[in-house]
Amino acid sequence: VEGIAFGGTNRIKNVKKDVGGKGINVSTALKQLGYETRALVFSHEWEAVSVEDELKRRGIPCERVFVPGELRTNLKLFDCNLQEMTEFNERGTPVLETAGEEMISLIENVLPDTKILVLSGSVPPGISSDFYRKTIELVKKAGVRTILDADGELFREGIKAKPTMIKPNRGELERYLGKTLSLEKEIVEVATELVKTGIPYVCVSVGADGAYLACEEGVYHTKGAEIEVRGVQGAGDSLVAGFAIGLTEKRSPEECLRLAVACANGSLIHEGTEMCRREDVEKLIGEIEVRRIG
Repeated sequence: VEGIAFGGTNRIKNVKKDVGGKGINVSTALKQLGYETRALVFSHEWEAVSVEDELKRRGIPCERVFVPGELRTNLKLFDCNLQEMTEFNERGTPVLETAGEEMISLIENVLPDTKILVLSGSVPPGISSDFYRKTIELVKKAGVRTILDADGELFREGIKAKPTMIKPNRGELERYLGKTLSLEKEIVEVATELVKTGIPYVCVSVGADGAYLACEEGVYHTKGAEIEVRGVQGAGDSLVAGFAIGLTEKRSPEECLRLAVACANGSLIHEGTEMCRREDVEKLIGEIEVRRIG
């Protein structure tokens, strides 16, 4: 839309309907960048076929835990004038706790040929808030690295297990701390403290201001490339995909951040939830300057 009139009539400029979700977005970005990936999903009895058909069309193998109910719909309003996204996200159909146990069994089955596991987004109502923590603890015992991208209690519990990398945005980090982070110094201090707790990589995305990365080697920042933003949904997921590639290929922290932000920028130039593509990243990565700030 071109501006949102709350309490008034809004004229919709364009509508795009996508099969998505943070985990699916990460897998889609990885596939489009030329890397093998597998999506592990809760498959609802209503609308499940459309998700699985779409994943098949994208060439993404899918492992499923079947659950009752209807797939949720999330509504995203992108204001072209302000370059802002307003989101209305459904909670989803509640599931039994046993669905979480089935998912953990599914994860165990794929660990032997897994290099890195991304735990991304929310979980269905009925799955406990320590689900990601327990999963990370299990996966670490198998020697598999993990990336956590979550909010609220899932994040608070998940970081207790010390994943390889976490990617909170500024808002998620502020909710975790219960305070506003308005200065670069404050963001860097918090990220550095999280590294000291035993989390090797802490990447904080800050919207138009780019992203910060804290790790044992130091603290880095980039504003990214100069681009025209056409849609912000999925940029963080593309960033996670890029960082997963960087970790898997044992790139330096500076190069991991450069690649991750190039992937995020490559998503921002597309409308809707379309993820970055290899040609986007190849074009943008040379335009991204990373500076060491600590």
